Amino acid sequence: MEYQIRLSQERRKNEVLPFGGKNPVTGETLGVTTRCFLKNGKPWFPVMGEFQFSRYSHRLWEEELLKIKACGVEIVATYIFWNHHEEEKGVFDWTGNKNLRKFAELCQKHCLRLFLRIGPWCHGECRNGGFPDWLCNMGISLRTNSPAYLLHVERLFEQIAMQVSENLYRNGGCIIGIQLENEYHGGPSGLEQGREHMRTLKKIALKKGLTVPYYTATGWGGAVVAEGETLPVLGAYADAPWEPTTKELPANEAFLFSPIFDDEKIGSDMKKNGMSFGEYTYNTEKYPYATAELGGGVQVTRHRRPRITARDTQALAYARVASGAKLIGYYVFHGGTNPVGKYSTLEESIASGGLSDLPILSYDFQAPLTEYGERRSSYAYLKILHMLLQDFGEQLADAVCTVPPENSADPQDPDGLRISVLKSESMGLLCLGNHQRHCPMSSKEDLRITVGDIEFPPLSLPEGEMILFPFSWCVDGEWIEYATAQPMCRVTSAQKTTLFFWNYETCMELKVNGKVIHAVQDTPYMLPGGKTRVILLGRRQAERAWKVKCGGERLLLTDAGVLERNGTIEFYGFSNTTELSIYSADADESDFERRILCANGSEEVWEENIFFEELLQPPCNGTGRLYRFALPQNIRRKQDAFLCIEFVGDIANLYHNGKRVADWFYTGEMWRVGLKNFEEKWAGEWLLQIKPLQEDADVYLEERPSYTEGKACKLEKILLEYQCQSCI
Repeated sequence: MEYQIRLSQERRKNEVLPFGGKNPVTGETLGVTTRCFLKNGKPWFPVMGEFQFSRYSHRLWEEELLKIKACGVEIVATYIFWNHHEEEKGVFDWTGNKNLRKFAELCQKHCLRLFLRIGPWCHGECRNGGFPDWLCNMGISLRTNSPAYLLHVERLFEQIAMQVSENLYRNGGCIIGIQLENEYHGGPSGLEQGREHMRTLKKIALKKGLTVPYYTATGWGGAVVAEGETLPVLGAYADAPWEPTTKELPANEAFLFSPIFDDEKIGSDMKKNGMSFGEYTYNTEKYPYATAELGGGVQVTRHRRPRITARDTQALAYARVASGAKLIGYYVFHGGTNPVGKYSTLEESIASGGLSDLPILSYDFQAPLTEYGERRSSYAYLKILHMLLQDFGEQLADAVCTVPPENSADPQDPDGLRISVLKSESMGLLCLGNHQRHCPMSSKEDLRITVGDIEFPPLSLPEGEMILFPFSWCVDGEWIEYATAQPMCRVTSAQKTTLFFWNYETCMELKVNGKVIHAVQDTPYMLPGGKTRVILLGRRQAERAWKVKCGGERLLLTDAGVLERNGTIEFYGFSNTTELSIYSADADESDFERRILCANGSEEVWEENIFFEELLQPPCNGTGRLYRFALPQNIRRKQDAFLCIEFVGDIANLYHNGKRVADWFYTGEMWRVGLKNFEEKWAGEWLLQIKPLQEDADVYLEERPSYTEGKACKLEKILLEYQCQSCI
């Protein structure tokens, strides 16, 4: 199949928008234009990930922030749920897991930027969307300019400002942005009243000292954006567990490469103003395309339990980049656990006025980092993209997006090619996609693509893959006409530079300064200029790749997780031993340095079966089954350990010494509970309750269990798995 792509000649005006600021300590400046974000006056392509501090143990925040940073995320976003902090009227709690000041200080310590989503209404699958019960019961008009409501909003914003003042960007801190409200569709009389309310919220924030470079508002589903006052942010999800249907949803257009930025399914449960798909309350030409809610997964509900794959999450991110996004923001990047309030549980539920029932505790979200800080496969898939944006984002941030007529616009067409082109003055990317959730795509062979006057050699695209091929790329003094592999990162030293690429094939072709090079996987090749080497990695190697700066820039290949802390490179999350390969720019042509990582201390056993006994008879009554077990007395708490629970049923609840500490809606995958997150001692009685899943239950499941007499309710096994650590 031949494709001749003409680059778009349309380029919106590069006008500076009234947002930005200067850090008085570092001297850094931030800004934004109609085309892209700016850092120190240069184009900037940021990556943002949501991690909600009040849904995680404060003892572990630092480690989890380092995990987020290691994946190439440089901005942490977090909701501030009002009812987590003022459950009792007039009594604010900013201690323990609610210590916003400590969270901001840790972000600043590790050079992570922070974006606060201050509401007042947040949603986030929280009780009342984050509003305290006492506020909902006052009988006042909420989410409007009602003086009675705004009085309480002022108190909230003042409290937030007291916690974070020292960490604001204008005071030398890391807090660069504030999102006002969420999925807000206007006041009782419509959009203009809604715009006035958004302007009022911003005035209150400024009045209380919450001055930051960027203010944003969600723009999907016709939500209100006050033009000139807030930057619009959009999103997309692989599935919609808030939808009332329990059937499989139609193929999702969010996986297409499309100039329509909206996702018709996101926020559909909140939509009220009747606007249709692709309509906005603002002029899209005035702002760069920015996202705040690309689904890192989705949170399951009682009636809808989709399982999001790593390919799904990867494809969403690639599709938004290929569609011209200039900020990639994930919701959520790190899962968490709901706190339990003084007067109620704090999850969204139908009983409390929500539209769905969610787990009381679990807010895992199928995120790249789980509820207990484990890496899912999606973490590695996204890291590959983030490495590219970190090292070459400045060249891409101002790129023009061309979506040619040949691009497939039908999400159910297995033979259609998803194709677009990003082109700036110094770099181009040919974007190809071949993944659609629940719709297997055909493998694309012998693709002959010409972009402008650049003719690529024949390309192939396996089912499920997403890839970005560079062209017209000026890098390190070399002119790469094209390459049939995706750039991954640059590793430099005072003497040498190495460019790493990855591909799903074992070789790639580059045309550099008019010379064609055929590069084989794992073999260094010097480019014609004599200054830069290139190395091609396979997909599996790319998933295992980590770029570190401690001790000089190096690329590590390992299955372990990698953190940089206090001048040390730490490795976590592996069994007794694991392989490590190290590449530095000054390395000889030979190969990577190879080592074996061994766990700290004695690690003779890394997993063991846990004996359990069933307590309830008959085997499956209305309350389900109840099992008791104990953990080994010699459990090694210096490392992490996970309870791996394999069961069938509807809902499982885990109790420790009589207190519910975890829960899980059955989806068909193993439930993994991280014990390091619990502050209590691990000794004592553990109980596992499994409630039955009825065969005729009106629940969407991608994987149905086996039923006995119309029910599924059984514990198959409990495995204790140790996670080891090491360092170099």
